[in-house]
Amino acid sequence: MCAGSNNDVARTGIGRLFSAADRPHVACTLGATSPDSVVEELPRAINDASEWGFQKVLFEADTKRGSALCDEVASHLNSSVKSIWLVQMDVTSLSDVSWKGSGVRHVVLYDPAVCADTFLEYLRFCADRGMRRSKVLPAVRIGRRHLQYLSGMLETAQEEGFSTVLLWPRFGIEQWASQEEDKLSVESFEQLHSIAAPFGQSDKPLRVYVRPGILPTALLLDHPCNGYACCGEHCHGGRSGFPRRLVIDAEGKIWPETRHLTDEYSVGRIQNGGFGGLFHNWADVCRPFHKLCVRSYEEFVMHNPYFYTPLHELWAHMARISGGGQ
Repeated sequence: MCAGSNNDVARTGIGRLFSAADRPHVACTLGATSPDSVVEELPRAINDASEWGFQKVLFEADTKRGSALCDEVASHLNSSVKSIWLVQMDVTSLSDVSWKGSGVRHVVLYDPAVCADTFLEYLRFCADRGMRRSKVLPAVRIGRRHLQYLSGMLETAQEEGFSTVLLWPRFGIEQWASQEEDKLSVESFEQLHSIAAPFGQSDKPLRVYVRPGILPTALLLDHPCNGYACCGEHCHGGRSGFPRRLVIDAEGKIWPETRHLTDEYSVGRIQNGGFGGLFHNWADVCRPFHKLCVRSYEEFVMHNPYFYTPLHELWAHMARISGGGQ
C-alpha cells in the first residue's frame, strides 16, 4: 500500500479534495428515460460540483432525445465548467447523429455491431463535420466478434491522419469464462492490448486509449490509490479518497465511479439536494464504496496476472456478490 501523508490535500473543502494528479469529472446519462426532474436539477448540481473541482462534465446520450437534453443542460452551465463532452451512444446510422452545441466536444461512439456505416465512412464523417482532425477523438466499441478487425480499423485511422483512438470494450467480469456473450474475456482483452500497443511505436504513432475504468494492473499495484485501496494519511500521493468520477444515472441516482453498482453504494439522488450532502459528509457516505474497493484490490487486483484491470466491472461484480454495502 502507499505510505506517507499529505494532510493538506486530505483535508475537506474547496480545493482540498484532490491532488494535482487527479482529473475529477461528473458523468451523466441522458436519454429517452431521463425524467424532467433530473434535467431540471442537473445544471445546478454540475455548477455546484465545479466549485469543488469538478470542472469537466461527460454526457453519455442516445443520438436523439439525449443529445437535445445535453444541449439544454450545457446552455445553463457557468464558466467554471471548463470542458463539456458528449459521447453519443447507440448510433445505428451516421445520418441520424445530432451534432449541436458549439461549446460541446462530440464523441460519436462507433459500434460495428449495430452501425450500418463502415469505419472509414465514420472517420470521414467526423472529419467532414467542420472539426479539425486533431480535435476529433474517434471512439470504437469493441466486442469479441469484432476483435479480429481491430488491427485493420486502427490502420485505417492512421492512414486517415488521426493521431488518437479511444477503445470502448464490451467487458463483463461475470462473463470471463463465457464464449456465448459478445464481451471480451480477460484473455481476449489481453489480445486487444497486444494488437493496439505496436501502433504507438510506428513511424506515424497512433495513441490508443481505453475508456474510463480500465487501468494497467502495474499502475494499481504501484499506486493502489488509483483504485481507492488507500487514501489520506496512508497514501503517499495524499489523495483524499473522494470519488474522482461522480456518475448521475438516467433516474437521478448519484454513484461513485460507475452506475453499475448495487443500490447500497449509491451516494445520493440529484433530486434530493444534488451533491450537497456528499461534499460535506463524504467520508461517511463513501465508506461502503471504499470497503468494496479495498476488498476488490485484495481479492483480485493483487493476484491479477494480466496487463489491464477493468475496475468498473470488477467493482460491479464484487458489489453483486457481497450482498450489501456494509
